[in-house]
Amino acid sequence: MNTDSTALPAPTASRPHLDHKPGMATVIVFVGMLATVPLFAGYILVADISDAGGRAFAWAPCILLGVARLIALSFEFVTTDSTTQPTLWQQ
Repeated sequence: MNTDSTALPAPTASRPHLDHKPGMATVIVFVGMLATVPLFAGYILVADISDAGGRAFAWAPCILLGVARLIALSFEFVTTDSTTQPTLWQQ
């Protein structure tokens, strides 16, 4: 077994450069995902409602889903005592 440390490649610093602005490709991918995900979710919601026999463009399911998502999101950001489970900000 070779224990010569010179045979090993030097470790590279592959840390992210968080003090620099993201590149144009990163911005394009991020904006594309921001646009694609809600469109896909809306398409799936309309398809599921249509398959269940309901009107596909009824406003009630969309409004109720939005309210449910806001309630769920609000529980994510509720601050707790620091002695209990850590919140998103303390992780």
